[in-house]
Amino acid sequence: MKKWIVSIISVVAFLIIGATSTNGTASASTIDTPQVPYSVSSVGFPVKIYNDAACTQYSGKTLATNNSDWQVIRQSTVPENGIKKFLAYDLGNNQWVKADEVFRGFNKVGAGVSYAYSRGQKVPVYDSPQLWHITGYLDPAISYWKVNSFTLYGPTNNNINRVNLGNNQWVDSTKNVDVIRTAMLFPDGTLTYNQDGQQTGAVSGNYDYYKIFGATTINGMTYVKLGSDNQWVKLSDGTMN
Repeated sequence: MKKWIVSIISVVAFLIIGATSTNGTASASTIDTPQVPYSVSSVGFPVKIYNDAACTQYSGKTLATNNSDWQVIRQSTVPENGIKKFLAYDLGNNQWVKADEVFRGFNKVGAGVSYAYSRGQKVPVYDSPQLWHITGYLDPAISYWKVNSFTLYGPTNNNINRVNLGNNQWVDSTKNVDVIRTAMLFPDGTLTYNQDGQQTGAVSGNYDYYKIFGATTINGMTYVKLGSDNQWVKLSDGTMN
């Protein structure tokens, strides 16, 4: 009986060890070289550098603040809902940074962005796009905010995830504010509403860009105006391409 128990423990131990690769990341994660070279941006902030792909061994160093763009030599990813989720990037010589602390792009101009819409909420404001420290909150009496610059979690302007409202006042645009574009694509059949949330019709025609004339909140959701007060559509129904 004792030998049998020891065998079971040994098998369990093997399974646990086998579930972790030599670099300390789960076996489900993959370290590979990008097929197409690309860089990431630290936006000039001192992002921590780690010695391992799991980013558990802090090197005691940070990225230089006089540079923003860094070439990715290797990447660590894990499958999530059928797509690759990035965990960390190797910037050379086994210098790893967390994927959620650097960005696939940084833009200092509008690039089709009109403003950030906070829906009258008390949104936390951070001192960096990495969202390290809360420095205050947006005034809930104001909903429209000028965007000074923004970062991207993807390679195109479709994937804005942080917006700078000026003087390094950053907010999270993946959940706390909505980025309102100058124009968006809405498919044929997209339902339109009035400001009371009553259905008034639908978008007809080709899958075209529509100019955005304003934003509002209806039943807790953000709507944008395509024309008259009877032509409000859900922001979530639109896309950029």
